[in-house]
Amino acid sequence: MSVLTAALEELGDDAANTQTIFITVDPERDTPEVMKEYLSNFHPSIKGLTGAPEQIEEVKDKYRVFAARATGEAVENYNMNHSAIIYLMDENDNYVTHFSSHDSSEKIAEIVRANNN
Repeated sequence: MSVLTAALEELGDDAANTQTIFITVDPERDTPEVMKEYLSNFHPSIKGLTGAPEQIEEVKDKYRVFAARATGEAVENYNMNHSAIIYLMDENDNYVTHFSSHDSSEKIAEIVRANNN
């Protein structure tokens, strides 16, 4: 999320042409209030989405996202193992490309800017 925030900051005014959405993989813990608090640490344009577990499962399946509760974790304070992929989609929800945690904010901003023009 920090790299994504840096990419949005690098985009400057061009960030307004990009809708950035963070979707939880743990809707039982990530209530709207929790999401709002978490996302307050990042770029203000990033929107957070949560929903019913079955809705999140549908999105995970669509985007081929892995997520599972870490085994052996305390019931109230557990970790989620999950894939960390940023998808770039066009305005018709068609896949353009994706970024991993190894991609730089500069690379992300450059590709997003090129696809917004």
